[in-house]
Amino acid sequence: MKLLLISPSYKFRKKLRAIKIPQLSLHILASLTPSDVDITVVDEEIGEIDFSSDFDLVGISCMTATANRSYQLADTYRQRGSKVVLGGIHPTILPQEAIQHADAIVIGEAEGCWQMSSMILRREGSMNSTMYQNLIFQSFRSKARFSY
Repeated sequence: MKLLLISPSYKFRKKLRAIKIPQLSLHILASLTPSDVDITVVDEEIGEIDFSSDFDLVGISCMTATANRSYQLADTYRQRGSKVVLGGIHPTILPQEAIQHADAIVIGEAEGCWQMSSMILRREGSMNSTMYQNLIFQSFRSKARFSY
């Protein structure tokens, strides 16, 4: 299985000349991923995504400032056949919006459910609208139901 973890860019903002510190959350998730998974981590503020590669699963860390770019990336990878998981503060606050662009979203912290989510996504070809702990899955055929 090939996994891509992305921290989207703030492309609409003027680039500042400053030291850029990569997000640690994606590297933490990479460390929690089963060892037989081929992982690529990209922070768009530092590097570029290689769109020539195919991935089975794409995880995107989404903040409100990067929501448009996150959704653009999610839609692109879903059209290419990848399963997409959106996480971060924006999907946590607006899950009904975020699930429209992903196969699954994480509500709250991902560390507690990441290993389970990668196993479920690997196992289930089509997922029904189901909530596992703080992880919500949606198939292409049904609307997600949210219960907190």
